[in-house]
Amino acid sequence: MRHPERLSLLPLLGGLTLLLALTLIGATRFNSAEQREILDRTGSQLSAYTSTAAAMVTVWTGVQRDTVAEMARYDMLRLLAAEIAETDLPVALLRELGETPWTEQEHGRHSGLDAQDRQTLRDISPHATLIYRKFVEFISRHDFSGAVLLDKTLEPVMLVGQGWQADTRTQLKLRRNEGLLSRAGMLPVRLQGERLLVDFYCPVTAPGYVSADDSPQGILLVTCDIGKLLEGIGQSSELGYLSLLLETGGNLVQAIGMGERPSLNQVSLPAGFGQDMRPRDMVLPAISGTMDCLVVGQPVPGTSWYAAVACRADTVRQEQDDMAWRVWTMAGLLFLCLAGILVWFYWWLGIRRERGEVRELKDLYATMSRQRCLLDTVLRAMHSALALVDGEGRIVYANTEFARLARCQGDVLHLMQVRHLPDYLARSLERHVEFVWRTGTDFSDQEDMLVEGKLVHLNVQCLPFTAEDGASGTVVVVYRDITAHVEAEQRLATMLRQTVEAFTHAVEAVDPYLKGQSGLTGELAYHLAAWLGKDDPALESTLRTAASLSQVGMIRLPHELLTKAGPLTPEERLLMEKHVDYAVEALRGIDFGLPVLQTIEQMHERMDGSGYPRKLQGEAICLQARILAVANTFCALMRPRSYRRRHDEPAALAILRERPFKYDQQVVDALAAFLQSAQGKEFIRTLQQ
Repeated sequence: MRHPERLSLLPLLGGLTLLLALTLIGATRFNSAEQREILDRTGSQLSAYTSTAAAMVTVWTGVQRDTVAEMARYDMLRLLAAEIAETDLPVALLRELGETPWTEQEHGRHSGLDAQDRQTLRDISPHATLIYRKFVEFISRHDFSGAVLLDKTLEPVMLVGQGWQADTRTQLKLRRNEGLLSRAGMLPVRLQGERLLVDFYCPVTAPGYVSADDSPQGILLVTCDIGKLLEGIGQSSELGYLSLLLETGGNLVQAIGMGERPSLNQVSLPAGFGQDMRPRDMVLPAISGTMDCLVVGQPVPGTSWYAAVACRADTVRQEQDDMAWRVWTMAGLLFLCLAGILVWFYWWLGIRRERGEVRELKDLYATMSRQRCLLDTVLRAMHSALALVDGEGRIVYANTEFARLARCQGDVLHLMQVRHLPDYLARSLERHVEFVWRTGTDFSDQEDMLVEGKLVHLNVQCLPFTAEDGASGTVVVVYRDITAHVEAEQRLATMLRQTVEAFTHAVEAVDPYLKGQSGLTGELAYHLAAWLGKDDPALESTLRTAASLSQVGMIRLPHELLTKAGPLTPEERLLMEKHVDYAVEALRGIDFGLPVLQTIEQMHERMDGSGYPRKLQGEAICLQARILAVANTFCALMRPRSYRRRHDEPAALAILRERPFKYDQQVVDALAAFLQSAQGKEFIRTLQQ
């Protein structure tokens, strides 16, 4: 008999070399896929937080800019700017008029004043005093740091509060040279003491009854502290992430952050930053030195700012390194296992070679085929709890993860009956295995399991394993723990709900008559959808979210327009209708995963085309918007306003049924039916409280 050692080792060495090459290629590809998945997951989380931060900054800058523009249109301020532009009196003397009204004893002491100058000061003094008090009230009401009125030469003629610096005048001169002072804008963020400040400026023109020239007679400069804004966007991201603003100006980029102390630091933007939502490597300042980060940024419309969220790059790389270590460890173990099998097979083949027992070789081939199929199945279940159950309900194999799930030692599980496992696992296994035996097909499901008082979310996969001869084999059951993924989705949903609630509170603070309107509209829309037979969780979430955010555009409307007693003029109504465009503009960058933006944009359209803002009609209006139109109008009619009393139910329904039909009559019929129910009567009582 020929001994195995006399056989040529070249085939064995060739097989081991091929096995090693295949293991290296497979492990390299799998590791690359896992590295990309880690980076994509991090980028997805950073993108979600960045979109929220960009929306918050967009709303904040829009509100501040509109507030400054509204003050610049104040008629007395425009008159004072025109009067100052016509004089050549000393700037210092003009500044005194705001704080101290003109008196001959107080201001007559200035030399070089002729009679005409004194008369001019007497004329300007009441206006300057009024505007000074207006500035004091203005910065106090809106929590601004300071307000300054500049003349045509950019000299401050009225100062209230803090924030004015000589460097501010230099910045304004640069913008005047670039032709940018003819319209409203903002200056770069600056650090003054322990505060981060930004200046909004707006040109002040003369009133039409003074001069037809619409060129600027002066500049209104308002200083804002952005500390609270930075704290707000910082709270919108998860612990361990850094939220900041990046400001560009020429070739200079500065990072605006709130750490232990407010700071401004020059940084370099990576190529393509802000053009998409992919994370990019960036060096950011730290408490001591700098740190490498992965950053996602999104431009803030109308500004030179980017809202950005960053995480430490070394944390992500450490996670990638840990994954690479696990992959290569498993690849090494797999190679050793397969190499051992290959060596054993070569040795066995050498022993049996002289006997020429073809039958035994066929049996060995069949055994190796079954082992190969089983190994493929095991590889598919890597990092999961895996068990093999035979036709008699016994566990013929269980890996370490399955033993941990069953709270048992691995050797105890061998050939254990499934019914002897803990109840939470036994019921699940019996149900899934029975289904696979009965249907002979794969099975996949998501299951929630209470393990020692802790709720665990699992993905369950069952695969029938059949031998090549057709004989029934075992059922492979794989449990994959997806608790972290499910909880992450729940956290994102909670963050979105809290953001919606914050927007709703902001709207209700602007107009007291809107208090509770969004919540009641969403509740009624939900009931109407149910009465229409649309029992869909996605539809309910769309209706409630759209109702809560439908009035967010009201923030940008003038306060006196929202609280006006009496009907609106045609011009005021056109201005009021712009709140839909403002809301869509503020919310466009947020990915709700639902048609929320479309619903908000269309809920004020009417079936006969008389609505706004697009004059849509009929079926061109989506169902969610038609439901919200009826719910919003009914809630508004049933509640009093500053210019009318509330309507009763019959009157409100009659308005909804007026011809030509402005509202979907199927929805109106559902409303009438709902109001007759016990739930409807309870809703009316809540609505009238």
